[in-house]
Amino acid sequence: MTTSKDAPTWVDILHNMPAAQQRLIGDAVATSALEGWSPTADQIKKLGDYVAGRITKAEHFAWVVEQARIEEARIRQAALEGAGKGNEPRHRPTQDEDN
Repeated sequence: MTTSKDAPTWVDILHNMPAAQQRLIGDAVATSALEGWSPTADQIKKLGDYVAGRITKAEHFAWVVEQARIEEARIRQAALEGAGKGNEPRHRPTQDEDN
């Protein structure tokens, strides 16, 4: 399913897993997707490693926290780079200012 220039897809990652593991991952993704999560192939692979017992819950949690820190730093940097380019948040009047 992948090409030489593409990252593995979910299908590629889940293809060689037993059906029970596929269901566990599918349930986790479906539940989290309702909360707005759109997982990457790396996240699915790491979840698969946890479900398959290749990493511990603590290792999986540490990886998730590190990924969140990386994403937060990326977002902050993008916000800083956008400052001064007309991308500042608009001022919203407080209730006192409205009166």
